[in-house]
Amino acid sequence: MGWNSYIKNISYGLSYSYSKSNDYDRSDNIFSFEVSIPTSILLANSYTSYNMSTNHGQTRQQISVGGTTNDNSVNYNVQQTYINDDPGYGGYASLGYTGSALNASAGYGYDAHTHNYNYNLEGSIMAHSGGITLGQPLNESNNILVHTPDAADVMIINGTNIHTDRFGYAVVPGSASYRMTNITLDTRGLNEKIDILESQKQAIPTKGAIAYVEFPTRIGNRVLMTLLYKNKPLPFGAIVTLENDTAKEPLSSVVGDDGQVWLTGLQEKGALSAQWGGSAAEKCRAPYDLQLSLAKEQSQQTTFISKTQECL
Repeated sequence: MGWNSYIKNISYGLSYSYSKSNDYDRSDNIFSFEVSIPTSILLANSYTSYNMSTNHGQTRQQISVGGTTNDNSVNYNVQQTYINDDPGYGGYASLGYTGSALNASAGYGYDAHTHNYNYNLEGSIMAHSGGITLGQPLNESNNILVHTPDAADVMIINGTNIHTDRFGYAVVPGSASYRMTNITLDTRGLNEKIDILESQKQAIPTKGAIAYVEFPTRIGNRVLMTLLYKNKPLPFGAIVTLENDTAKEPLSSVVGDDGQVWLTGLQEKGALSAQWGGSAAEKCRAPYDLQLSLAKEQSQQTTFISKTQECL
């Protein structure tokens, strides 16, 4: 039998058990007490616990300290045990790491008579048309290869500490067969030259297969451009495209109020085309050069360029 309760974030409990085996001429009367205290005020996501149990005059006491980092990529645990009988004392410490390319862990334990060491490394190597990608251990059933072209170190929320490598690839293990899986990216903190057009996509892996999910990206400058035609703002709703755009998802933006249009993936020099009707008089072309604007952006420490451009 047992009793457990808590005060705020502190949990504690008492328990008692009685057992008797027909094979042994004695019974066990075990009494135990345990308390766990969060210590996040000192170290994020950490705890300290104490456990004491008695049986046949032997008293065992153990104190543990453990926790994880905020992103759960690192976990740790340290234990120390005291017993008023042989072996008298003992301890154990472990450290684990979960990364995009591998999982690693190591531990050390000891008592009055022995010392033990252990370590473990596990991961995966996936060969595909885009090259070779290192990843976490694969699931026996289904896994997903995610690609963000030319965008490295993009965090994938599906899993622990999964980021795209320098080629934009990452392996997401352990998806369910024949069920829709939402693959979600954390686009916060991306390099200011990288734009990911969608932050979530869906995949339905078949049993034993590796599904492929690609997120379209645009690599280049972000520009809030004001387009003028005959010294007047371009009409609201005009469509702006980038000439000679080789991206898988070509740029196509709509002009808003006052001729302003948001553009991503622009190189330092290029040309835009705008159209707001079917006649030759309802379209124009805007060659641009961002060199001077880039210098201004760097001096003002902004994440995008503001530029006014005449459309001819």
